[in-house]
Amino acid sequence: MRTDVKEKWVKALRSKKYRQGGGYLHQNDSYCCLGVLCEIAVEEGIIKRKELDDYNPIEGAVYEYGIAYYDSGIYTLPKSVMEWAGLTSTSPRVVKEGQMRDLPALNDSGNYTFDDIADLIEESL
Repeated sequence: MRTDVKEKWVKALRSKKYRQGGGYLHQNDSYCCLGVLCEIAVEEGIIKRKELDDYNPIEGAVYEYGIAYYDSGIYTLPKSVMEWAGLTSTSPRVVKEGQMRDLPALNDSGNYTFDDIADLIEESL
């Protein structure tokens, strides 16, 4: 992972600016840890964020209002953000208790805060 992006991501996760949520990258006022990375990509001009009610990327699908998408990514990291950040997967993995674990699964479990996730990112990516 690019060092400069990792530093910004860890700082953003610890900033208390973002309320942690799960299931989607960004819904209403909550974010998955990967949604925070997407927000950094938006700030850097890499991608744009749109509200799902502006455009439905999956024809015929029905979603709740307030869900944002990034380059058509709703649940997982868009490939454009993955490549920009220097990651090798749209579902980055970190080492937790000697095992490789998906960041989104840790985030969505409700057992790990953004501070915990920031520590794992610093140690593993």
